[in-house]
Amino acid sequence: MKNVISITKYVFMTLIIMFIFSCTGEDGVDGLPGATGQDGTNGQDGNANVISVLLENVSFVAGEKVLTVTELNQDILDSGVVIGYLRNSGESTWFALPLSFSGFELFIQSIQLGSITIRANYVGNGTDFRFVLIESTNKSAGNSSVYSELKAKGIDINNFNEVMDYYGLDY
Repeated sequence: MKNVISITKYVFMTLIIMFIFSCTGEDGVDGLPGATGQDGTNGQDGNANVISVLLENVSFVAGEKVLTVTELNQDILDSGVVIGYLRNSGESTWFALPLSFSGFELFIQSIQLGSITIRANYVGNGTDFRFVLIESTNKSAGNSSVYSELKAKGIDINNFNEVMDYYGLDY
């Protein structure tokens, strides 16, 4: 009998708890809208017009090699700038293109919509390429405005770290 009372008591408490949590009140009328908040302070200009493209572990032979860079659009071709760098895969030091070292040469031969053609006089295996694609914010001045801005800020485009830091890009 004691067990029946104890079980009944627990069942009754469970039903009360379920009843309390399952009940909801009616929605009331929405209150008046609050006052409009103040505008925030202007932020720092971003770099939405700058893209960094990494191509990893590329192999090439002496001569031409076409690299697919789908981010390369018409705006960049018309008035932007493409800055190229390379490194041996797994290394941390980036070298600016064109590269000329101990008779080895590699340079950007041409830039087309969606691709960059490089030319080398040596065979390369396990090479990473990084291209920084910069759209000009001043279309009438073309790519000279990008170079002027970088020069005015003291940025050496041959220095990978300076360029990446200036535009806030990940290494």
